[in-house]
Amino acid sequence: MCTLALVRRPGSRYPLVVAANRDEAIDRPSTGPLVWDDPIPFVGGRDEVAGGTWLGLNAHGLVIGLTNHWTGRPPDPERASRGGIVRGLLQCRDLDEVGRALRARDPEDTNPFLLLAADRGGGASWTASADGMGLCPVTEPVFALGNESPENDPGHRARTLGTGLESELARAGDDPDRIRRLLAARLARHGGDHGPQRSVCVHTDRGYGTVSSSIFLLGHTPDDDRYWAASGPPCTVTHVDHTHLLEALRGQDTRT
Repeated sequence: MCTLALVRRPGSRYPLVVAANRDEAIDRPSTGPLVWDDPIPFVGGRDEVAGGTWLGLNAHGLVIGLTNHWTGRPPDPERASRGGIVRGLLQCRDLDEVGRALRARDPEDTNPFLLLAADRGGGASWTASADGMGLCPVTEPVFALGNESPENDPGHRARTLGTGLESELARAGDDPDRIRRLLAARLARHGGDHGPQRSVCVHTDRGYGTVSSSIFLLGHTPDDDRYWAASGPPCTVTHVDHTHLLEALRGQDTRT
């Protein structure tokens, strides 16, 4: 996952909105969206190489998403997959438990990452593994991550996704289809040479680019939740309604 934004909307039908694009090698196999039959079930895609995921919503209304962090060092192929972190944290029940689980990890186990965790009430925190595993609270209504720390967004990709989003969503009101169309248009934005530094939707000639896209709307109760996903770049592939997977998720949450 390489571009990820959340919007907190207290007082609305959907207090938490999450929109994200996954950028990856085009030929890296993946499956999804699907319901994961873990002890705490969750919905998200699956990386078929390492068995992890990049973004998910679990039965407790917890959303976890991760982006690779560009620190100037080449990735170490011997380290564990970062997708296992997201899958593991989706076994948490709340943000406090996420914080404890992160503090128990060794940041050197994987290549550097940026991680965002949020709940349906609008609580949210983020961390950069290169700076340790402590969670930083998100206080602003709109928060976006690319592959750089939030204060260092040289290509303005995260800002392109997040800037003005709060006011646009306010005009969309509580209509889920209007919100979906607005977010899908944001996720399809290109900039400059369509490369990974400036574009939300990435295209390169190096076998790398945006391979999927996701939109979550979390309501006050799980009955109101909505979920759409595109199985390719959102500039050419439509987000398909996968809300039925959330219904299956609610059917399994009695196990936890």
